[in-house]
Amino acid sequence: QVNARLENAGAEPLDITGLDGPGAPFSLDLSACSDGLPFTLMPGEHCDLRFGFLPMANETFEETVAVESDSESGDNELVLSGRGTVPELQYSELDFGDQPVGSSRENTVTLTNAGEADLIIDDLSLSGDSVFELLGNDCAPSVMPGGSCQVNIRFIPDAAVSFAAALAIASNATEAPASVGISGRGA
Repeated sequence: QVNARLENAGAEPLDITGLDGPGAPFSLDLSACSDGLPFTLMPGEHCDLRFGFLPMANETFEETVAVESDSESGDNELVLSGRGTVPELQYSELDFGDQPVGSSRENTVTLTNAGEADLIIDDLSLSGDSVFELLGNDCAPSVMPGGSCQVNIRFIPDAAVSFAAALAIASNATEAPASVGISGRGA
C-alpha cells in the first residue's frame, strides 16, 4: 500500500469533486479522507489517498490518476507505477504407460516455478481412478523462482484396462487451481 497526501495549502476550502482512476491492478481506499466523493479539505487540512497494488502478471504497470477539484490551479495528476512479480506454475502430464496388473510402480510429477515470486502450494489432491495413490511431496513451504519440487504418485493397476486420474494443485499462481492429467494401463 502507498499513500498520496492531498493537502489544502490555500486560504479557502478545497472541494475534491472526483478521481479519474485507478483501474486494475491498482485500487484506491478513500477512507482516510472521506466516505466518498465529493469531500472538502479546509485550509491547512490534509488526508491520504491509499493505493493498493495487486498484479496478476510479471510486467510493469502504470496509470495516471487525475484529482478533480475546484482549485484555481486546476486538476492535479499523480502517476502510479509498479512491477508485478507473480509465480508461474509449469508441469507435464504423467503417463505410467503399461504396468503389469497387481504390480506397483512409482513416478513423480515435477512442479516448476517459472515466475518471479515464490510459489506456495496450498493443497494437492488426487481424484479419479483409485489405482493411483498420492504418496507425498517436497513442495513445502514454497518453491523459489526457477525452482521445482516433486509430487510422488503410485500406480497399482487392478485390471488390464486404461486408467486416469487428475492431480489438483491449489497454489498462489495466477492460473490456479491447476490440474495435471495422470494415466496408465494395466497389462
